[in-house]
This record gives sequence, structure tokens and C-alpha cells, in this order.
Amino acid sequence: MKPANWRLLFLGFVCAAWPMPSAGLAADLPMNRAEAMAYVTGVDNAPSMTVQAQAREDAVPDFAVIRLMIRTEAQDSDQATDDNARATKAVFDQAASAGIASSDIKTEDLTLRPVFEEEKAGAGNVVHGKQKGYRTDHVLKIAVRDPARAGALASALIRAGANNVLGVTFGVEKREEITVRLRARALEAAQRQAKIYADAAGVRLGRVLRVMPQTEILPLALRADYRVFGKDDASAVPLKLGIQTIEVNVGMTWELLPK
Repeated sequence: MKPANWRLLFLGFVCAAWPMPSAGLAADLPMNRAEAMAYVTGVDNAPSMTVQAQAREDAVPDFAVIRLMIRTEAQDSDQATDDNARATKAVFDQAASAGIASSDIKTEDLTLRPVFEEEKAGAGNVVHGKQKGYRTDHVLKIAVRDPARAGALASALIRAGANNVLGVTFGVEKREEITVRLRARALEAAQRQAKIYADAAGVRLGRVLRVMPQTEILPLALRADYRVFGKDDASAVPLKLGIQTIEVNVGMTWELLPK
């Protein structure tokens, strides 16, 4: 059949994915899934077929990251810095006592800046007035290898001196391992369905002309909002791990040959 006789053909389907989640995942998680669709068109003026396949897997987060800030203010810059250093040391000591390794604590930012009284100008605009002191902010990122402990640890760090919680996120450490597995499943689904389509159309598959992989992480876990805490507010920080869906999409294009 000549290329000019080919017309655009769209075929879609959803196929159930195959294995259940790996042993480390919760028993009630959805099955792994794969989806695919195909269409026949022309590539470089030659008949070809492209199959787009998808594989995804739900995983329970196995680590958490807490971002917090230690903020101190004083009339003197040295005092603001010294107060911050003492509060930071207390936070470090509390983290160490909770079993957090020093390598899992990272300073993201440390700033010292003047603080001004706010004055209202015309039209209600707020402008800087007289300087009233200095502010030191120390932003920390703390990795928690047991995510179930993240809430209790955040509470303890707030009591120790961290007065701003910037966010709590969860992640999957073996994400790349899962991604490799999903790539293989997506490719298998594409190849299997391409053969089905080719047989149904009365043609056969030739060379693979193109492979287009893409990976997407779809987090369904909690991210805490920015909050400023007082020490009395830290009695409980309830957190939910949720799940994360890792998804791989792949497109494969085959040359089509007559049978």
C-alpha cells in the first residue's frame, strides 16, 4: 500500500496494569496501572504508527523534610545575632537528641537586616520609618528518615527555639528505582499494543523510529503552610503522610510494512 493511501487512524484503550505494589507498600494501595493509545500517521513520508503508553505506581513516602526558621530581633545587631546563635544551638541539640544526624541538617539561608517602624503615608501606603533594631533569620532544612516522626520532631524543635515553620514535605527515596521499573512496564505495554494494532490493520511492525520517554512525579502528600509558632502552640503538629504517585509516559513510533 502506498503512503498516500494511509489515513489517520486513532485507537484508544486502557489496559489494567499487572503486578501489585511492591512488598514495602501498604496493602490497600491501588494496583499499578498502565494505559496506552495509538495512532497511525506518516513520519518522513513513510507509514508509521505511534503508541503512547503510561505506567504508574503509588508509593508511601519514606522520608520527610522539615523547613523551619529561627528568627530573633534586638536593638543591637550583635545581640540579635547572639540570640539567634543560642536558639539555633538549642534546635541542633534537640535534633541530635532525637537521633537526627548532623548530615541531615542543612542551613539554607542566614540573614541579618535592619528592622524599621512602619509609618503610613498618603493613600494608606506603608513606608519605613525610624529604625528600631535588627532581625536575624536562620533557615534550616532537616531530613527525617522516619516520616512518621516528623510531626513530633517539628513540635520538639518549635519548643527548642524554631519559631517559624516554612513547610513539611514528604518524598520517596527509591523513586528512581520505581521509575526504572515503570519505564520497562510502559515500553512493554507500548510494544504489546503496537503488535495488536498492526495485526488488526493487516500490516506488520518495522523499525522503531522514535522513543520519547517522560517521567512525572504526582505528589499527593501534605505540604504544611507557612506558620509562625509560639512555644505554647507546639503541643501537637498532626501530619498525614498521604501517598505519592510516580508516573512514566513513553511514546514509541514504528515503521509500518505490508504483510
